[in-house]
Amino acid sequence: MLQRTATVFSSLILAYAAMASERPLTEQEAAAGKIPIHDQGTAIKPEAQVHFDAAEQAAGMEFASALLLCNQARPPALRKKIALDVAALRHGSEPGQPTPVRVFDNLYYLGVGHVTTWALTTPAGIIVIDAGDNGEQWRTTIEPGMRKLGLDPAQIKYVVITHGHGDHFGGAAYLAGTYKARIMMSDNDWTLAPTMVNKPEYDAPPPRDMVIRDGDKLTLGGVTVSLFVTPGHTLGTVSLLIPVMDRGTAHVAALFGGNGFNFPHSTARFTQYSNSAQRFLQAARVAGADIPLSNHPENDRALEKIALLKQRAPDDPNPFVRGQDAVRRGLTALSACALAYRTQLAE
Repeated sequence: MLQRTATVFSSLILAYAAMASERPLTEQEAAAGKIPIHDQGTAIKPEAQVHFDAAEQAAGMEFASALLLCNQARPPALRKKIALDVAALRHGSEPGQPTPVRVFDNLYYLGVGHVTTWALTTPAGIIVIDAGDNGEQWRTTIEPGMRKLGLDPAQIKYVVITHGHGDHFGGAAYLAGTYKARIMMSDNDWTLAPTMVNKPEYDAPPPRDMVIRDGDKLTLGGVTVSLFVTPGHTLGTVSLLIPVMDRGTAHVAALFGGNGFNFPHSTARFTQYSNSAQRFLQAARVAGADIPLSNHPENDRALEKIALLKQRAPDDPNPFVRGQDAVRRGLTALSACALAYRTQLAE
């Protein structure tokens, strides 16, 4: 009787474990990469191959990071070899953290490491896009780099957080407390952010401040940034159209606020991601955006382009200006990879 009871109990434990492994992931588990099962099936479906082909055609090698997302959609045994050194694209060839640098007349790369923080300067102050991991990062790395470039951190007026993951909002509380900067995030991600402090290097987010709504405009010193809520990577991811000047010539940068597939996987979520990429592409097209920009340096190959900037001759083009077709191709590749994964899902 005892043996039979133990056997039944063990069976119940195994059944519960199996059910637990198949339950939907939480946003926090997915963001941390805790994917418990492979959900891409065992073979590539013909309808998914159409999306894989579209992504490869759009991406080329310029947006090879998007093809890494496509690889996640393939069954593990059928993944392609993609020659992309992500570590090099994040950290560059120089030792230590990347040095803050001026990229356009009014846009500065502030680093650091695996996440890019951007600073847009205006006559009335600075708009920061994403805040890195924590306040210590600002004190020891970002602020000294800003001052070397002639930027005063006390002039930071607004901080736009693209989404509620710790590596993007971690420094926001420091900026709010030290410089009284206004912190901006979507409603959904203001709710998400306090639940995402799952690594010791991320500071907790500040109290809820300004809420970004789809189609909002942020104007400072006559410079207007357009903000779009583009759910997918998180439910409140924000993408931006940013006006910049290069040696007096106007351009528009398109920054898609969240690329990775580290979210709870469902056909609805991948559809949402793809739709957001396509909708932002339409907005970028209307604005004439000709600069694909990212908040992770491997996505826009920022450090490679910064290295080219250091060698730029007076008549050379800015390597960040890639043209409107490049913006189209980058967003198309992301959309197609999301559709491929949606099609592959073994639901």
